[in-house]
Amino acid sequence: MLGRETTLPLELMIGQPVSTVVASTTSEYVMTFAQRCEKAFRIARDHNTLGQKRQKRYYDARIGKVASSYSVQDKVWVAVHAKKKGRSPKLQLRWNGPFVITHKLSDCLYRIRHIDSAKLKVVHVDRLKKYVTPDELNQMTVTPEHTTVEPATEIAPDKHITDMGHEEVLEEELEDVVETEGERPPELLKRKRRPPVWMQDYERY
Repeated sequence: MLGRETTLPLELMIGQPVSTVVASTTSEYVMTFAQRCEKAFRIARDHNTLGQKRQKRYYDARIGKVASSYSVQDKVWVAVHAKKKGRSPKLQLRWNGPFVITHKLSDCLYRIRHIDSAKLKVVHVDRLKKYVTPDELNQMTVTPEHTTVEPATEIAPDKHITDMGHEEVLEEELEDVVETEGERPPELLKRKRRPPVWMQDYERY
């Protein structure tokens, strides 16, 4: 900070580390400090240049794919970035058109005109979006196929159950439940429920 190291509380207790840079005079210290700053700035510029090249490579790859999808006489929408004062941005138009591409100046620039006007203007490919007519939009929509529902198959009743009466079946099921409960340990069948601590002063009926 301000060209010098900040003194921390720990350094006040055990002392500061010995500096390897030895400057006998003030002018030597200034020159050494300027050289270190220049080295740090050079490293920062190199990293910044690498980041810019990497972002440009990604951007050019994306723009190349988008630009290849447009050709002359194609109809497109144009993004509207200008905002009208006094009107909510939610109520303003985000796209204007349709426009017709008249010339392709480069991979990123196109000359277009409105279908109802002869005025030409040059726009970047980032502001363009392909125009789709309502008929084409209806053809692009895929209607889901109707799924057939198979009728439910009736399960044949068990012969043993049909021969017996309804009451006899219930009695057998009840006996099975009693037998299974009898096999359980007695501490699980008759478990004592302890009341919560806050109910100890109350009389329970």
